Amino acid sequence: MKVFIPSRVNQIGRMNNADSVSLIHECIAGNEDAIEAFVRQYETDVFRLALSIVGDQAEANEITQETFLLALKSFRSYQERNSIKPGCIQSP
Repeated sequence: MKVFIPSRVNQIGRMNNADSVSLIHECIAGNEDAIEAFVRQYETDVFRLALSIVGDQAEANEITQETFLLALKSFRSYQERNSIKPGCIQSP
């Protein structure tokens, strides 16, 4: 099993799918650094999508927070063949 290294996210900018899968497994295990890295990795895209829909920064911030709470709760049912990003930004 690969060990998740939070600083690697900053070094590579975007992770490949293998790194994303490792990150999810670390989040499921409760690794707080991994959870923080997951949020940092996708928060800009999620926020921009929310802002483009609602047009209000405060509401977009709230939607972004809710999105990550739901994403983190749903990790146990995550299927490795799927990409993370669409799961964070798709409509329920």
